[in-house]
Amino acid sequence: MAMKEQFSEYKQRYKQSSVQGGEGTLPYPVLTNEMLKFVKELQDKRTRMQEQLFLAEGEKLVAEALASQVAMEAIIIAHNASERAVEIAHKCSRQGYDVYQTGSEKFHRISTAQTPQGILAVVQMPEHNLTLWQAPCILALDGVNDPGNVGTIIRTAEWFGVRDILLSANSADVFNPKTVRATMGSVFRCRVHSVENLAQAIATHSKEYDCRVLGAELRGTTFLRDVQWTSEQQMMIVVGNESHGLSGDVRKQITESVVIEGLQGSYSAESLNVSMSVGILLHQRFIHTYKNA
Repeated sequence: MAMKEQFSEYKQRYKQSSVQGGEGTLPYPVLTNEMLKFVKELQDKRTRMQEQLFLAEGEKLVAEALASQVAMEAIIIAHNASERAVEIAHKCSRQGYDVYQTGSEKFHRISTAQTPQGILAVVQMPEHNLTLWQAPCILALDGVNDPGNVGTIIRTAEWFGVRDILLSANSADVFNPKTVRATMGSVFRCRVHSVENLAQAIATHSKEYDCRVLGAELRGTTFLRDVQWTSEQQMMIVVGNESHGLSGDVRKQITESVVIEGLQGSYSAESLNVSMSVGILLHQRFIHTYKNA
């Protein structure tokens, strides 16, 4: 039985119960062991994809999910949650979302955080149509396999106004709890498209939209300071794996190979962190594209 059906059946079978919590009484149904087990299974990618659900844990993420008006199947609040977490749960309930309570020990079993804040949401995966892109800039990640990096990149992209992101099949899962946490809520507002063949997706899109494709490389042929930024032509910025850079097939689709120059003769650092590189690239695009806006 799907999770949504489990929650619906549960609500029909049980009346609300009250348990002391951060603000006094929590007037929410108690999470059953069966439902708790299912929520825990959402830590696994296979289950997430099968159910099209993922976890957003912590006060910040649940509040961001609520503010972004994403579809949430349930909010789970621990008995020892903070007053802020309980208030967020109350706001969710007032807006029609199903809220469930559970003990702190059981909450720890479904939490992936080192220091759980006692609240998490079960969120529906969004559906994004790849053919509807009209964005002036797209970001593509080729084999970025650290969840923290992927999440930070999504957060950085939103800050600079880039909300369409291509994610290769061998990159970290955007709905991995660590990735979601690193986005700090940007995952709810950015359109992240996971594709099986990134090189093919880039080739198809660049041809259809006459899109410039910039690839960030350690041995790029164009210095970042020399890139001609324009808002008149759609642009795709591609970054590669933390250790190996762009894959061979993706590199073939690059129209401009760009290097972020550093201090000449300095060998203390081999390269920039990929999320930092994205920040520099998008900042350069931002200041040159919008400086006269």
